[in-house]
Amino acid sequence: MLKPFFSDSTRRGNTGPPAEPGCVRARAARPARRGRPAAARAGMSGRRKIAVFALVFLAGLVAGGFEWSRMVADQRRQLEDGALYYARCFPAGETAGLAGSRTDMGTELFQQISARLAIAREAHPAVGFICLLRLFPATGRVTCLAASGAPEYGDTVPRPGDSRDGTADARAARELAGGAPVAVRLPHRDWEGKYWVTGYAVAGGGSAAPGARGAIDVLRYDIDAGYWARTIGAAVAGRAGGVWLLLGLPFAAFLIGKRLNRQEMLIQKLSEAIEQSDTAILIARHNSSIEYVNPSFCKQIGYTREELMPMKWRSLRTVLPTPEELARRDALVRAGVPWESEWEFRRKSGETYPVRATVTPVREASGEVPATILVITDITERKKQEQMLQRAKEKAEEADRAKSVFLATMSHEVRTPLNGIVGFSGLLRDTELTPEQEGCVETIRKSSEMLVRLADGILTLSRIESGKMQLEPAPANPRLLVEETLDEVAAQTEGRAIELLHEVAADVPEVVLIDGARLRQVLLNFTSNAVKFTVSGEVETRLKVLSSARPGAAAAPRPGGPAMTLLFSVRDTGIGIAPASLEKLFQPFSQVDSTSSRRYGGAGLGLAISRHLVRLLGGDVRVESEPGRGSVFYFSVACALPANAAPPPPDGSLARLRVAVATASPGMARELARELKTRGAVVSAPAPGALAETEKDWDLAIVDCAVADDGRAWDAITARLGRRPARILGLLNAGADAAERRSRRGQFQFLLAGPAHHGALARQLARMAGRDEGGAAPRTA
Repeated sequence: MLKPFFSDSTRRGNTGPPAEPGCVRARAARPARRGRPAAARAGMSGRRKIAVFALVFLAGLVAGGFEWSRMVADQRRQLEDGALYYARCFPAGETAGLAGSRTDMGTELFQQISARLAIAREAHPAVGFICLLRLFPATGRVTCLAASGAPEYGDTVPRPGDSRDGTADARAARELAGGAPVAVRLPHRDWEGKYWVTGYAVAGGGSAAPGARGAIDVLRYDIDAGYWARTIGAAVAGRAGGVWLLLGLPFAAFLIGKRLNRQEMLIQKLSEAIEQSDTAILIARHNSSIEYVNPSFCKQIGYTREELMPMKWRSLRTVLPTPEELARRDALVRAGVPWESEWEFRRKSGETYPVRATVTPVREASGEVPATILVITDITERKKQEQMLQRAKEKAEEADRAKSVFLATMSHEVRTPLNGIVGFSGLLRDTELTPEQEGCVETIRKSSEMLVRLADGILTLSRIESGKMQLEPAPANPRLLVEETLDEVAAQTEGRAIELLHEVAADVPEVVLIDGARLRQVLLNFTSNAVKFTVSGEVETRLKVLSSARPGAAAAPRPGGPAMTLLFSVRDTGIGIAPASLEKLFQPFSQVDSTSSRRYGGAGLGLAISRHLVRLLGGDVRVESEPGRGSVFYFSVACALPANAAPPPPDGSLARLRVAVATASPGMARELARELKTRGAVVSAPAPGALAETEKDWDLAIVDCAVADDGRAWDAITARLGRRPARILGLLNAGADAAERRSRRGQFQFLLAGPAHHGALARQLARMAGRDEGGAAPRTA
């Protein structure tokens, strides 16, 4: 009977339990050092835990390594024993009867040997092939005598007469021919990529004589390498796992015990902390019954713990919750969401007091909320402080209202005599007075006008702060508002080299719905402020459409069509403002600094009032400034378009008209050139001295009146165009006094006072060119 190759069980060596790891033993034996932190004495440090785990893991690997080497040697020995065992089943005298060719397949001997090979292969499922080979030592040839393989290999099983020259079979057969009793080839891959372990032995179980020249019959035995590896791996894993369990379980139990001990200590500390806490804490079940209260809550409420335990905590409230409130808060508790609320509790003495409770649901691992924690704070003192603050606030508001009423009343009362002073000082100035008297009257007039403006500012501010300021939207022309504002501030530039410039974008509507009086007041405040702090240079006002689809603020008027936002900017080249002083700009009765207040005057109300009005108009204010380089104030306002409003039609009244602009101000030159080009004019900018030489290149000219002071240049112009030339429009500075205006009328036939109204300028040029309102063809030169 054939013996199977693998036994049902593998041999194991008996090993005793390993000694306790050295670090653990030393840790238990060494007493705690003095001065070590409590946390360090309570448990093992993280590094020591890692070290112990590493030692346990390494011990398992070492045990597994020893088991692997033992199992490999054991399995190799079993493979050799199996090959020798099966080789004895095929004596050399019997196999010598096979010729090693296809003719053997019909012989009875071949059939008997093939049947025995099949029985040997089927003895264990791990056997894949078993065959007999014949080696010819003299030539080195190897031939197959007979073979048996698993059915799944089919035609790949070698047949009698198949050559095995040059294969591993030939090398193993030559080893046996050298006198070796057995040859082994560990895991190798066959022609189909499957891995095997193979044993070779001389038929009959003996050994070949060294140097033999005759044929030698060899048995080849193939075992599935996967089965081999799994057998070894199972033994290695069992040995390593046993070591890990043997050493790891005690250490894991030690750590778990330490962790449980720390948790118990933590729970004890938390319990002591809650017991000794000054904060009132109550733990209640879902049905409102009290689970636990700490001494602070007992002290706060006046009941003992024994008296509180049978009670429902909601019964401590003076007002029981409504069913809706209960349902809402129960839903929060079930969802595990913390919440806060203020209630009124009743003490055991019957006294009521306000509390603020923070309710935190306690969720278990299953998701259930069996209890809630209530942190209850007595807010009696806070409520008293809130009442005191509320009374102080009411008193302050009442005082503020009284102040506003007082300011409004006094401003109104002060304006009445001031209006009389202004009026009669104007009448007195028209009478015959001496130069000294004229100076005194002018001082009275300016001082009284300043007081009137101050009273108006105080009245406006008091109305704004009292909330009595109401907007009155009405149709207004934004361009006209800008130009009229510049006309008002033009008198402030008298005697100073300041150019008043303005630019209005082409898409700004001719009519919008807005409180024009308030918008003019804002624009006048910003422009006057810019002129006041500018010694020389430019003050430029710009207007453009910021947005035509923006939803307006609640305070902005919306009686007409769609909303629109206009952006105004006022730029000056004045003294500028330091960044640290920008916060003071919009505070009432505040100046940037005392030096500016003394030098430039003013009560500090204009910008504060302007910002309030801008916000009432649905916009806001922004400022950019740099000391010594001037400032730019931006403010936006929200307005509406009238129903069926249409964009302004293009103005072609100056189409193809050649206009020369001769002025010493670059800013004015840019402004005039821009406006004339938008109306179709062909603009040139010759130097004032070259205006006469280029008179054939222009139809009309706009000339700065200061050019007439240059005798040579003006004589050249009058020599060509005559005295008071009809083709020249004189542009008078905004700060010119009455005497200068009378003098200029003797030099220019057409005179336009600055700041120039763009529409009036275009109409004047059209009349000078002989065009009607529809825009006739230009006059020939």
